[in-house]
Amino acid sequence: MHDGFNEADAHLLHAGSDIVIQPPRFEPCGLTQLYALRYGAIPIVARTGGLAETIIDANEAAMAARVATRFHFEPGSVGDLYHAVDRALVAFSDPGFWRRLQSQAMKADFGWERSARQFARLYRTLLMKGTTAVSGSAH
Repeated sequence: MHDGFNEADAHLLHAGSDIVIQPPRFEPCGLTQLYALRYGAIPIVARTGGLAETIIDANEAAMAARVATRFHFEPGSVGDLYHAVDRALVAFSDPGFWRRLQSQAMKADFGWERSARQFARLYRTLLMKGTTAVSGSAH
């Protein structure tokens, strides 16, 4: 028995899981759901903080758009947690659906390239507005 965190064991745990349940009431970001996604272990998460921002519920529309990556529930709601687990188990019982969900989860991109492009676009926009404001005030 090991008491404490072990990086290698954490990766093995995610790699060997089909589902990871995260029920926190508060989660500023967290990496657990990102590790789970990478390994195709579908997260069932409380819709809070970074958990709500990084993964998309596997509802009909999200599956049709091929962007769904998890199941969510309202934080602190036991009934909603049970419903999310039930939805996940129904999905798991359909191998084609489950493989598609795993594939979408493993393709989710949380690298810095997308964020960097968004920051660069915002910077250029602000720079252009600043240049316009400065040149406009000179007249």
